[in-house]
Formats: sequence, C-alpha cells, structure tokens
Amino acid sequence: IDINAELLPDGSASITEIWDIDAWDGTEWYLVKNNLGDIKIKDFSVSENGKIFRIRPDGSARTQLTAVSGSTLTCYKGYLYFSASDGIYRISAAEAGPDTEPECVYREETEAAPARYWMQFSEDGRLFFSGGADGGLYEVRTADGVNDLIPLCPTETEVYFFQIDGSELYFDVLIGDRIYLQMLDLETGKFRAVIRDYFSYTAAYCVRDGFLYFEGYRLDASEASTDIGLYRLNLSADSEKPEFLFEIPESELHISDMYAEANGLYCYYSDGKTNGRHQLIRYALPELDKPQTIF
Repeated sequence: IDINAELLPDGSASITEIWDIDAWDGTEWYLVKNNLGDIKIKDFSVSENGKIFRIRPDGSARTQLTAVSGSTLTCYKGYLYFSASDGIYRISAAEAGPDTEPECVYREETEAAPARYWMQFSEDGRLFFSGGADGGLYEVRTADGVNDLIPLCPTETEVYFFQIDGSELYFDVLIGDRIYLQMLDLETGKFRAVIRDYFSYTAAYCVRDGFLYFEGYRLDASEASTDIGLYRLNLSADSEKPEFLFEIPESELHISDMYAEANGLYCYYSDGKTNGRHQLIRYALPELDKPQTIF
C-alpha cells in the first residue's frame, strides 16, 4: 500500500492511497466508503491491470472480456457497459473475449468532464451516471449519432451511489453534517425529499418492491440523534413517516451497505476500520425475522 499525505493551506489534508495487492486467499477485499464524516473520496477505481473479467460464482471460467481498461460497470439487455478514460463503451456480456473491440456509446469531448462514479440504466433504456466527488448527476443522450450530457442537478452536489426503481431515481446528498435521501422523478424531472424528519445514518439504503430500506435516525428536542436503527418506508403511501424496524445501538456495528432480493434483505455491518469488525446478515422479508449470519 502506497500512501501519500499532503497538508493543504486550509488545514485539511489530501491523502492518496494506491493498493497493489496479490489476493490469493479469500473471496473479497473491502474498503468501506460510507460513514466517512468529513472525508471525501475521489477517483476511486478497482481493477486487475485495468482489465475487465467474467467469472462464475464458483471461481471457474475466468475470462478477460476486452483489451481496453475500464471501470464503473453496468449491464443492460445483454451488453456490459463500462467507463474508460475517454468515454463509455459496451461489449456483449456473453460473447466478449480478450480481443473484443468495444463499441463507444459516449465519447468525452473535454478533459474537464466529470468522473463516472456510478452508472445505471432505467427500465426504458436511459443511461445515468453520478460524478462522485466531482459532483453532479447526469443523463447521457444520443440522437442522430450526437452525444449530449444532460446535468440533472447542481454540479456542486456530490452524488455517489444511486438506485433506479421504475421511473424514480433515489440518491443521498450530504448537506451540512446530515445525509438526506432524495428522489428524482425521471418523467417530470422534479426532485423531492423522500423523508423530511428522518436522516440517513451511514448513507446505506436500497429500494425493492415499492419499499425503501435505510439505516437512519431522527432528532429529539435537543437536536440529539435518537431512534438509530433500520427503517422501512412504503413509497406508494402518502406518509413520509417510515416504519421503525429495529434499533441499532450507536456503540455497535452499523450498516455500510445493503441489498434486497425478493425474499431477503442483506445488511453488511462495519465499524469503519480497515482491520475492524465486519458482519453480513440476511433478514427474511417482509417480516425481517429469522436473521441469518453469513459471516
């Protein structure tokens, strides 16, 4: 690990970490990106010599998919889309191999273009990406062979992870010292706060089957955080008050990532430390009972 720290005139520090790892043991390496406080992540990418691979869940049939380096992957209708240094490309997810020449779907025309931190398609085929520390949320539009980049929110708004559910795009923003969950209606282009009196604790959330799950809290009369725990909001209801599912004590591990499938909610708990405590638990849906510790 190569770490370089530079102190800036305003008293802050710019820290660059380059991890060169030979990972022969285990199945994953984790670098927690949530619950960072005043820390901001920029230009984050993971690659094996910058190349993209396909592999079966049992570790077999490992295949390099193209000679071009890339990151920020997403799939849509049989194609794998990825971000490269000069734009966005796609290859056939099933047929690509080491010599496959990717097709460019968006060419970057300026060096001042925003980074592509997270990228996802809507159900009707519209392509969106977030700028991460560079700020902004964008839609890539192509008409008559001409690419156009449409900013959807102010570029000073840092948007990292987002999730699309139908015609609604959900994302979190840090305003002051609180994390707010917001929604963009892709049909009308209008933004609204998903919840007004509750805040995200770690920026971990997911949307599934009309419900928003998140670890959050509310403020008491003295502006102190209270009722820290897992919440569920019915997005089809008129109420902005979420259902409090269970408490997560402030001294315990907190959810840094979560994922929902048809019958289960997976919550990855972390203390935020590199060599600290981590835990992955699956809860049965919709009751969120029968917790199963995976590791």
